[in-house]
Formats: sequence, structure tokens, C-alpha cells
Amino acid sequence: MFSTREIKPLIFDEYPYKKYMVKCAQPPQLKFLCFDEYEFRIYKGEGTVQFVAYYPFAFSVISPDLAYSDQGSIVNNNGDLPANLDIIFALDNIPSTITLELRDANKKTIGKMILNNIVSQGDNDTYILINSQTQLIEGLDSNKKKTGKLYNRFITSGDFFWPPVGRSYLVSSTKFENANYTPLYF
Repeated sequence: MFSTREIKPLIFDEYPYKKYMVKCAQPPQLKFLCFDEYEFRIYKGEGTVQFVAYYPFAFSVISPDLAYSDQGSIVNNNGDLPANLDIIFALDNIPSTITLELRDANKKTIGKMILNNIVSQGDNDTYILINSQTQLIEGLDSNKKKTGKLYNRFITSGDFFWPPVGRSYLVSSTKFENANYTPLYF
């Protein structure tokens, strides 16, 4: 946790459902005494730790997965901000057109994206990932690792969208392999 090189999750006791991605700004300053009591070693003391958070909002500890439903997958965003959304499609199951819609609790369309004529850009791509945070459609290999190929040019209408706070519905004309959203908190 006290590494000054790696970004790690920081979770406060008061908000156990939120995690901040941080790293130490400098090595921690700790003063402690070690006591050997019974079979345990106990440390008591105080210290100062300075963290850097390159992204100031918290993430949900649990990243909810969405199961495909032709009626619309329910998204319950309990965060403070619109959620990041990731959707994975298998390239061999994609028809000529994919329509994605985000509908509010009253089933009114609040976001839409249409993709046409998606063609694999290489032997390595088995899936595509639609990533609202990076606003990229990325190629994935059979292990769902990014290949570096982009598919944004197949967007013919609409744009990326983020599930708003509260309940909304993700409607897809094509069955997706996997989808999840990450609620964000202040």
C-alpha cells in the first residue's frame, strides 16, 4: 500500500463501498513501538502519509456486470456521477448493424450509438470493446486482451454515453458478450 511507484486502491472505513486510486507522494513517516503480547506482535504508533490521486473521484468497490436482455439490461447507478460503461461483443456474432440505446427510468432514449459493417481488422481480433471512459472501440484477442486496433470509424450515428445516476436501461439490437459499469463517487 505504501509504494511510491504503483497506484493502489485506498478505502476508508467510513465509506467501504468507495475506492480511490492513489499512490504515495513520498515515503510515509511512521513512528511506532512493537509489543510482543502472548502469541501476537502488536504495533502502536502514529504516522503521516501523503497520497496523490490522479483521478479525483472514487470508484465503486464492486463493478456490476450486466446480463443481456432484449427488453433492456437494468443499470442501477448508485454513484454520484454518470457511470463508465464497457460493452464487449464477439466479432463473429455481429450482424451488419448494431444499435445501442441508453434509456432513462421512463424508457425515454437519452443516448444512442449505431455501428455499421464492422469488419475484423486482423487475425488477432475476436471481440470488440466499447469503452465510454476512453471513448474508443478497441479490438480484443481471444483472451480479451487489447490488440491496439481501433474500430471507431464504424460509428455511423450517435456517440458514447454514460448511465446517469439512478436507474436506466441498456438496450442492444445484438446480444453482447459482457457489459459492466463503474459507478463514480465524489
